[in-house]
Amino acid sequence: MATCCSDLVHCCPHGTACTGYGLCVRGDHKLLSHALQIMLNGRKVA
Repeated sequence: MATCCSDLVHCCPHGTACTGYGLCVRGDHKLLSHALQIMLNGRKVA
């Protein structure tokens, strides 16, 4: 996955958004943030 330059500079490809994790993602911020949180929680448990 591509990362964003910083919180202030948006360098993600067109059609993607920068999340709080510094990742460039497509679609809805809330859905993706929730999915990422589940993924991160899954790693902690594993």
